[in-house]
Amino acid sequence: MKGKKCFLALLLCVFLFSANALSVSFQLVQKDFSQNEIRAASYVIEDTMFEYFFDKGIVVSNLPILIYKNENASDLALINSVGESRLGGINYLVSLCAEYDVSHSTNPEAVSLDNISNISWKIINIDTDEVVTKGEEKKLDVQKKSNKKDALESFSYLVAQKIYNSIRSNL
Repeated sequence: MKGKKCFLALLLCVFLFSANALSVSFQLVQKDFSQNEIRAASYVIEDTMFEYFFDKGIVVSNLPILIYKNENASDLALINSVGESRLGGINYLVSLCAEYDVSHSTNPEAVSLDNISNISWKIINIDTDEVVTKGEEKKLDVQKKSNKKDALESFSYLVAQKIYNSIRSNL
């Protein structure tokens, strides 16, 4: 009987802890003047973010990847994304902007870091509607790898680390 009570108390603690888990939603904006479709590289960036945050024990969700060619459209999408995140009970919205530049690319359709100039982000606290922090990472700060997809994943992982550290420092 005592074992059952301990088990039930432990189970209750597990449920209480998971009810208070940190939740983050990602909105990836593909800023690309040459493309009207979502690039495979954008999915790689999003997948890397998901894996990184999930491995850290954070509840993650996403909003659809968007393609924009100007800033005004992305600002309106951000307002909509905050509202959707609020309805979903999310703590933080991370708005990522992957800027593509394929003007000098030999293979613009490739899943390659070579086609991305930088990734910038805004972290928004959904409860307060405040931008907690902003950041930007240029691809030059990442060591080149022979496998283009590995280089993109490493770059995305570096961005995920910076975003995670920013969120943790603001708790």
